Amino acid sequence: MLPTTLESNQLLEVGPDKVRCLESMNLQETIAEARAGSTVSQAILGISYFHGNQVGQDYAQAFRWLTLAAGKGASRALYHLGLMYEQGLCGTIDLEKAFDCFHRAAKREEVSAYIHVARMLRHGLGTAADQTAARQWYERVVDEVERGWTFDYAEEARAFVEAR
Repeated sequence: MLPTTLESNQLLEVGPDKVRCLESMNLQETIAEARAGSTVSQAILGISYFHGNQVGQDYAQAFRWLTLAAGKGASRALYHLGLMYEQGLCGTIDLEKAFDCFHRAAKREEVSAYIHVARMLRHGLGTAADQTAARQWYERVVDEVERGWTFDYAEEARAFVEAR
């Protein structure tokens, strides 16, 4: 489970004994590690370029590094890549790819992806509409809110769960 004390655009790696943010890292070292194939560094760079943290915002670079890290299963990279596909930040909007990324991230316990999966299932965006599956993901959102997580659409999740 990810800690809730950091903003999602700052949180880049969580492990048993570490939380890494680009702010605490050497940019040139991170770039070198990413080029050498480090999944963590690739995710850090992709997320940093996505948000413009410590580097200029550059969606082409974000897409490049996020795609590499997501291809290795990095859940935060998958989540951010889903945002890029959902918003068309990689050229065109592709809701099927967005759903795939969000769903893969959510299955890896990427809490931020839960609400996207729920909404897309509810409305049939990028996938077939499935109210039962949407409810299950909305329930997970509500569970996380009760644990202290913050979601922009928490009330939507509660209302959906309570109405059924």
